[in-house]
Amino acid sequence: MKKLFLFTCIILYYTICFSQRVVNNLTLFDIDDSYNEIDSVVLKNNLFAVNAYRCNKGEDSKDSCVLYSKKTYDKSGRLIELTKGDNLTQNNVDYIVSFKKLSDLLFEASVKYPPDSKMIPDDFYIDTVIKRTPKRVCLYKSDKNKYIYVRSVYTLDSNGSLKDIKRYDLDNKLVHVYYPFGDRKPKKEWSDVSVGKQDSTVIHHSIYDENEFTSYNVYSKKGKFIEARSVNNTFSNGYSSVIRKIIIYDSEGQPIIRTTVDENNQLVSEERFYYNGNVLVKYTEDDNVNDSILREEKIFNVAGQIVLYKSYNKYSGSITMWKYYYDGKGLLKKDEYFLNEIPQLTRMYSYK
Repeated sequence: MKKLFLFTCIILYYTICFSQRVVNNLTLFDIDDSYNEIDSVVLKNNLFAVNAYRCNKGEDSKDSCVLYSKKTYDKSGRLIELTKGDNLTQNNVDYIVSFKKLSDLLFEASVKYPPDSKMIPDDFYIDTVIKRTPKRVCLYKSDKNKYIYVRSVYTLDSNGSLKDIKRYDLDNKLVHVYYPFGDRKPKKEWSDVSVGKQDSTVIHHSIYDENEFTSYNVYSKKGKFIEARSVNNTFSNGYSSVIRKIIIYDSEGQPIIRTTVDENNQLVSEERFYYNGNVLVKYTEDDNVNDSILREEKIFNVAGQIVLYKSYNKYSGSITMWKYYYDGKGLLKKDEYFLNEIPQLTRMYSYK
């Protein structure tokens, strides 16, 4: 029995300390979206902090609000700290994050989770058995205050797209690696350029073990991007899928319609852009032009800020909607969330 126990401890030790796990979908809610956040309105108004409050109507019709989010920015308008929880005034904290720009292609987020946080992902734990008793062991160590510590490093590619996220523990040991767009590397890839009388096409080929992927980007004589086409050929069954995007511009050179169709020329989506002069004031997306229901709609004010967002879920039949309200300085003061036109949530914002 002692040998079995020792063997179990050794396996557990090696699993926790020496394994790094590639995960398909391990995102940290609100954190992975904020590692490179710059708020131009905060910068313009020489502010450094934003507090967000979640509000509910009381019996006397007055709003009852609790502080649930605090953001701190540096002098360039870059987010450097984020704290979230159910009620920060009562110290009900889910996590505290510090952000840092390491280089143009490298960013960092250091997160501390209180032991009772509801936002700790299940993937941070492994299930094992010690002395015949099931145990859940956290892959990330806690600091002296018993806060679970995770440091995420975000690497961008040369185009500025997120390439991978590496997550380290308190001892700087790599624990998780996440590839948002996959980690497949092509066996061979190359590009061609085809020049015609009316347009030019840039063709990029990528060959993998299982398939060949080819993209076509078409440009007009004036250099306008007018069409994109992607072809995916699967070797095992010979199946070929095609997605084609076509862009139509107005006389001012602004995109007004972007249509996406599949290999059977069936509509996938139709996006429309509406302008007041050079300012985008409305955007819509639809996947069925024969009905009156839009899949997505956005309305913007003259400053380019969104004032209404609406989306339709055709599977549940539900419509969600957000309304946004700004002050004269362009600062977001309030937003409201509706489900099927019934108010669900109000949030208020204050600035320093």
